[in-house]
Amino acid sequence: MSKSKARKSTAFKPALKQIPENNYHDESDPFFMDEIAREQDRLYKEKQKELREYRKQQLIRRQKLRAREEAKIQARIKSATEFETRHKRAKEHEALLARERELTAEEKHFEEKVKPKAKKIVYNMKKALDRRPKYSCDVIFFREIEEGDNSKYKSTIKHDGIKYRQIHSDLASVKGNILPFNNNRTFRKESTEIWRQLIHILQTDPAIKRVIEVLSMSSQIDCIVVKGAVEIDDRYVKPYKPLKQKLFNSLAAQAICRKDISYDINKQAIKFSELFGIHLDQYNR
Repeated sequence: MSKSKARKSTAFKPALKQIPENNYHDESDPFFMDEIAREQDRLYKEKQKELREYRKQQLIRRQKLRAREEAKIQARIKSATEFETRHKRAKEHEALLARERELTAEEKHFEEKVKPKAKKIVYNMKKALDRRPKYSCDVIFFREIEEGDNSKYKSTIKHDGIKYRQIHSDLASVKGNILPFNNNRTFRKESTEIWRQLIHILQTDPAIKRVIEVLSMSSQIDCIVVKGAVEIDDRYVKPYKPLKQKLFNSLAAQAICRKDISYDINKQAIKFSELFGIHLDQYNR
């Protein structure tokens, strides 16, 4: 047997007393310390997670409390607003009732005090209007001839270098003093106030009022000539009805006539054509 084989091994063998009973690792072992650190890290993470959950729960709780307090505040504000609105509406209702009482009192005062006086005033005004003098006159309406219009018109007048053509003539029975306009030419452009006064007097005759409305629809009236104004006394003159009475009036020229027809009667006429001096031509077919 060789010496090498007979020599005892010199390898390190730990004593039994150095090995812990329940753990084969010594605290000085680096692997053992790393496991402890991992355990502590795990516990730290769990504590952090629990802390985050706690903070989250606290935040949710605070948010709920804040929302609850906000709801209470809004409820108080709404209640106060509703109370203010009800109070305001109550005041408005009271004001409306007071105004209604005032209007009722005013209406009663009007019916008892003012209305009889107003009726009397209107009655007196109508009487005053009826007492206005009445006149019968011829009214001729003219319209301005535009520049460049070389047409020939039957009846024209000239004023300040402007020509006017006749568009209508009629017999009027008006109320009001028309004598200042009698036998005169009244132009629209000269005086608006005088023109309105004349139109107001002429419109007291319903027929002339309709004529003015129709003429104004197509074009404006630029000149009005009033002729032969004669005052009418209702005590002696009846309303003019040409289809029911004689066509004669000693106070006014009221008659149905045409200037192209001669009204001189030939009392010695034998034929109808000789009665008015009408010459009838014989035409051979």
